[in-house]
Amino acid sequence: MSDQFKILIISPDNDHASDIAKKIKKHFKDLQITMHFASDGTKGIYLFNQHFHHLVISDEKMPEMGGEAVIREIRKIEGSSVIFLLSNRTEQSD
Repeated sequence: MSDQFKILIISPDNDHASDIAKKIKKHFKDLQITMHFASDGTKGIYLFNQHFHHLVISDEKMPEMGGEAVIREIRKIEGSSVIFLLSNRTEQSD
């Protein structure tokens, strides 16, 4: 079990999180990966407290707690995880 690579994906957009997970599994199919998903930063922090994750991928803008706040909190818990912060790719105007 210790040879499993654990990834936490934090995103309010389930389709986006699913797309990321599929791409990771496709490119790293020989690696045993366990993925956890959270729909906001608060839930992400909770899951990280439950299980150490080698990689955290988080949206920047989320309900409850934004990505930058998530990074600060995770760094307080464990400073060695790799964290990717995803921002909106396109800006939309009304």
